[in-house]
Amino acid sequence: MSRGLGYLAAAQGAMALASSMFAVGLVFAGAEQSDGMGLAITLALRTLPTMILAFVGGVFADRWSRKHIAIVSLACVACTYVVDALLIGPYGLGWQVQALSLLAGFASALGAPALYALLPSIVDADDIVHGNGVVRTLRNAGSIIGPLLAAGIANWLSSAALFLCSGAVEAAAALCLLGLRMRDERVDEHDGSEESIGSSLLAIPQVFATYHWLAVGVVFWALFLGVQSGAADVLLPLYVVDGHGKAAWSLMTAVLSLGYITGSIVVLRYGMKRWLLTGSVLWSLLAAVQLVVVALWNNYVVWIIVTFLAGMGLEISGALWGSVLQSRVDQAHMGRVSSIDYALSFGCIPFAYALYGLLVRSSMPVVMAVSAIVMAVAGVCVVPLTLAEDRAVITTGNADLSRQDA
Repeated sequence: MSRGLGYLAAAQGAMALASSMFAVGLVFAGAEQSDGMGLAITLALRTLPTMILAFVGGVFADRWSRKHIAIVSLACVACTYVVDALLIGPYGLGWQVQALSLLAGFASALGAPALYALLPSIVDADDIVHGNGVVRTLRNAGSIIGPLLAAGIANWLSSAALFLCSGAVEAAAALCLLGLRMRDERVDEHDGSEESIGSSLLAIPQVFATYHWLAVGVVFWALFLGVQSGAADVLLPLYVVDGHGKAAWSLMTAVLSLGYITGSIVVLRYGMKRWLLTGSVLWSLLAAVQLVVVALWNNYVVWIIVTFLAGMGLEISGALWGSVLQSRVDQAHMGRVSSIDYALSFGCIPFAYALYGLLVRSSMPVVMAVSAIVMAVAGVCVVPLTLAEDRAVITTGNADLSRQDA
């Protein structure tokens, strides 16, 4: 493993540790105050800026140093976590914490495309899948430790201490990126003199003409992730905490992350370099299985099993989708393509959070079951299109031929 890949993996692991601790803290705060809507709004505001600013972040990532943009983004998020530690006690999930959540969303949206585009600057194209496996393994390790550590900190100390620790770990992630060295420094330093930011933004729609398969992917992920996030991040934790307690939800979150790390190990072990696009869709459907089983079968042991499978499926799916983008997109377009992925694929999530927040008082098992059906139908509908794209790439033996000239 190269030194650069090690630094990036360590940064991703620390970032995942901080994020998972913070997310568990929000769930605890919402459950303690019976404030499902407050939790939904806080989550929605955290993701809302992705729809707009990710495009700007993508242009920035194609013009300036991706490493420096990512460092500033992580540092800003760390600051919001620290301030949350001061506000969560007296104000709960009130407008003060919600405003900070929005601010953190702005920082993440501007930095996420740059952070995502760093991997191709560190490893060769043939090693993209392996590099994704390494980075995601460390990230998933952080996600496993985070919920368990969060439960201990919240019980032994306080929610404020939990958010403070999240900020410290997020700052450590930024420090890891300081030591990052690009495989080719010219890849990371861009000359923005050729076109204005406005021209770069206006050119974003042309990316769909260059990479025609991108539209298929982002439309599927927009619907799938919107439904899955609303059901799994808002309804599912409140349903579990209400019936089995905080420790039960922390354990399920840790098991989900254990599934993630298992999925990344599977990617590392078996490579999975063929049928990337189709594989990303099919593996994701294990998340639908989790929702329908929890909705219809009130057995905590079974919930643990399907949660593990959901984490494994989502991780393999994400690694394959990321590998599609990073291996079939030219480096010059990587920032903008990753911004399109973030803005459109994740664009429905904040609205889904708000919608599912309104559904908290309805029958949560019914809503989760219906959500699972929608996710499964979306996957079945898109597979014929992804099969055609993957077959074309495999037949030619060159991913570049899957693109159309702009």
